[in-house]
Amino acid sequence: MLDKEQCVSVMSQVKEIIQKSKLNVTNCELMKIQVTDFGLGDLKQYGAQIITLSDTDLIGVKLIVLLPDQILPEHYHPRVDEYMGKQEIVRGEWGQTFVYDEGTANDFGKQRVSSELENYTAFNETLLGRAEQLLIEPRTKHWFMGGPEGSIIWSFSSKVLDKNDVFTNKSVKRDSVSFCKIEL
Repeated sequence: MLDKEQCVSVMSQVKEIIQKSKLNVTNCELMKIQVTDFGLGDLKQYGAQIITLSDTDLIGVKLIVLLPDQILPEHYHPRVDEYMGKQEIVRGEWGQTFVYDEGTANDFGKQRVSSELENYTAFNETLLGRAEQLLIEPRTKHWFMGGPEGSIIWSFSSKVLDKNDVFTNKSVKRDSVSFCKIEL
């Protein structure tokens, strides 16, 4: 679990990114922000700050804030019983987000995670800017990386079963989440 000092530091950066983006986010939504380091112990390098706006049996809507060069580790959304797995549209809101999925590989993604290639297999790079989007099919490995100033992306998806996500890095702990409060 993240300590208070880590949360305060990260939330200061999240506040700055949200203010730069001029995105309208309520204080109530910010009070529910989830900060996770995925159990990897290095929040500046691996993690995500997530505001869940909707999570029903039919649709999920989230805002994902990534710090500069922060990586949300490679994972996929598996089939769960009769459910085919989460289908997700990610859409750029602010900054640049590097999205990697299965497909034609390029060397940029490999360079970004060169010290731990055993934990990444998807290297088809798409650079999302504002209002650009990408469809991620169920059971497709993918990962995200914030650009040099950080980034904000929307995630619109079918039913969310995040606790079932499968991460390539077996050290990831999906339940390593802290709820932090922020004042704008």
